[in-house]
Amino acid sequence: MAYNWIDPKAHSINAILLMDKWMLEHLLGIKNQDGLYSDEDYRYHLAIVISQNPHIEWYILHKCEDALPIIKTLKTIVPKYLNAAMIEESYLTFLKTIETYLVYVYPKIMANLDYIKKWNPNKLLELTNFTDKTVLDIGSGTGRLAFAVAQKAKHIYAVEPVDALRTYMRKYAADNGINNITIVDGTIEQIPYPDNTFDIVMSAHVMGDDYKKEYQEMTRVLKRPGILIDCPGEDGLERSYHEQNLEKLGFTMHTYKDSSGITVPRAIKYITK
Repeated sequence: MAYNWIDPKAHSINAILLMDKWMLEHLLGIKNQDGLYSDEDYRYHLAIVISQNPHIEWYILHKCEDALPIIKTLKTIVPKYLNAAMIEESYLTFLKTIETYLVYVYPKIMANLDYIKKWNPNKLLELTNFTDKTVLDIGSGTGRLAFAVAQKAKHIYAVEPVDALRTYMRKYAADNGINNITIVDGTIEQIPYPDNTFDIVMSAHVMGDDYKKEYQEMTRVLKRPGILIDCPGEDGLERSYHEQNLEKLGFTMHTYKDSSGITVPRAIKYITK
């Protein structure tokens, strides 16, 4: 699905060189084989990008030790004849396809997307009392949720796998005098904290690859009693499937309509044991 977050003509294919290992592993299907890499057209354009840019191939191979067999396979699908127009079309199509990853390496662009910039923090703060709580935000991105609760929480821990986004959050915190936040590398599959650490564990636009395993990892680091929260931004997408899966896990939904009439499914679950 195209979000129209970026104009591919405004970006160089060399933006791939700004991507860290976590991002590259997703683009190559190493981490998520059911994601972008599962699409035949995507693989075709990726193959052309790599075949025409030896420096990008070199970068990927040095970042991802498991990439070599994938790149060898991709090279087998590159057309024997390519003209400049075909190459340019593949570059633009590829950049457009990976726009949700591309904005990660340009955090200022990401922070100004409507679903972040125009989001009302009260949509999170009204769900529960964050005062003096130790809070974990998983997949923090630019810190939309983390910075919203920092004014109330005792301490907020932001886990984010993308290096550029961690750097952005650290600068934002320093520039705005936010001292009660710790920003670390990590993912929802492997949260880098021990059991029973946080009063509240929250996320947004993160759960979905494996709901059961992600839920288990979230509850592992949650104190008892504790609270789980899922609070997406207003990106204009219907999330009925996501809502249904959270309800199966025992979450209570607190939905509302955004300005375009789309249902936004906030979810909360109180865990006592």
